[in-house]
Amino acid sequence: MCFLLVPQFALLRPANVVPASSISAGINKFVDGKASQPRVSPAPRVPPEAPKDFLSPEEQAAVRRAGKLAQMGRLGHAINALEGACQQAGGVLEPTAENIARLAALHPAASASPLPSLPANAPLGMPVSRTTLKQAVRRVANGSAPDAFGWSGELFRTLSADRDCEKALLLVSQAIRDGMPGTGARELLLACWLLGLDRGPRQPRPLASGTVLLKLGCQCTMVENSSQMKEVTTQEGVQLGMFAADGPIVAARLTGHA
Repeated sequence: MCFLLVPQFALLRPANVVPASSISAGINKFVDGKASQPRVSPAPRVPPEAPKDFLSPEEQAAVRRAGKLAQMGRLGHAINALEGACQQAGGVLEPTAENIARLAALHPAASASPLPSLPANAPLGMPVSRTTLKQAVRRVANGSAPDAFGWSGELFRTLSADRDCEKALLLVSQAIRDGMPGTGARELLLACWLLGLDRGPRQPRPLASGTVLLKLGCQCTMVENSSQMKEVTTQEGVQLGMFAADGPIVAARLTGHA
């Protein structure tokens, strides 16, 4: 310690000469037991090793997409994005004969019996209110992919902000609700695109989307008759998950584990 207190006794010559008063003060502190410990330079800080990411680039993209969807309130879409990554989904299937046959096997043939006709006393021509149209537009503007003609719910939301376009949408929704479109118009309204998604060892998942205009007309009917339809489906058990938050997702989980 004496070598540290008196630089002249040190083995190395200091760069600066220490005044005698400082040396005397240091010796007095040492005698009184108050000498400070020599300064030790801190060890260099080693940055922590970055955690290894065990997710593949596809899985990382799915997590980012799920986060964005969750922030938008699309919880069902976010869950589907994460499930697709966990199930080692291989993207879109190639349109081979085998894959087309697998997709067709998931869809049984339609019933030969025609749909019942409208009762004679069914009301027709009742106008769709602007409030009903606004609620229907909010439902179809849910971030879904565009239909076969390139229309999306968000585009219809923009159109409905124009009064002239709003009047046209009211008339078209009314005609769809009352079943007025002819054969040619029905074929266009019922057109859809179909994709087969690879779900690994499981069956392929068909993904289809109809026209946004048809969805809008159906949503207007749902809005106008929501209370009656809720009562019927609750009493008769028509479909599990209807009129419930994330109803289709809940129904799929329950039926999948049954």
